[in-house]
Amino acid sequence: MTCLFKYRLPVVASAAEAMHEKAVSIGAWAVALGLPTHVGVLLPVAGGPLAQRILTEGTKELTGGYFILEPDPESAAEKLLEAINERRAGLGLRLSAGSHAAFSHAHAV
Repeated sequence: MTCLFKYRLPVVASAAEAMHEKAVSIGAWAVALGLPTHVGVLLPVAGGPLAQRILTEGTKELTGGYFILEPDPESAAEKLLEAINERRAGLGLRLSAGSHAAFSHAHAV
């Protein structure tokens, strides 16, 4: 199966501290749009292995979007940056030389 969206823009979404039930629907909307979407707390719908696999892998094939379930902020930032760089590469865009340095510096402050 191929992704419905021909162009995957280097854009991601994040709800690091989703504290309301509507965060699930907003996150699902972002995934349906084709965005890798980080959630810092486990979603109540991600309890079973099948549901978690569909949310984190299955939707990527269909829309290009998927959930990144990661409570650790630094690990989440790395995964989001990986998703952006993957999409930049898919569009033929290079990662600028200062991107990793700027990212590392921001976390060191």
